[in-house]
Amino acid sequence: MMVAGLSLQRQTGKSEHSGNIDCEYRRGAVDINDDLPQNMPKPKRDLDPLSIEELKIYIAEMEEEIERVLAEIEKKEAHRSGVEGLFKK
Repeated sequence: MMVAGLSLQRQTGKSEHSGNIDCEYRRGAVDINDDLPQNMPKPKRDLDPLSIEELKIYIAEMEEEIERVLAEIEKKEAHRSGVEGLFKK
């Protein structure tokens, strides 16, 4: 397989060092997904098929997630304040 001018040679069979190496690429090969963004936004959930009750449950789940994220922010801010305090002395 050719990817961006690099030849990826798939190896199959047995190796005396690593055992079965089927579907593994030799060391130094480039993964074709390496250049894709790692933090792609999640697609928005389709709300049309949900009932009113299901929408209310969905809102409650999202509110729980918001609370979890806010707690993580507070935790990281407290940690950062502690670290900054060490360097100001």
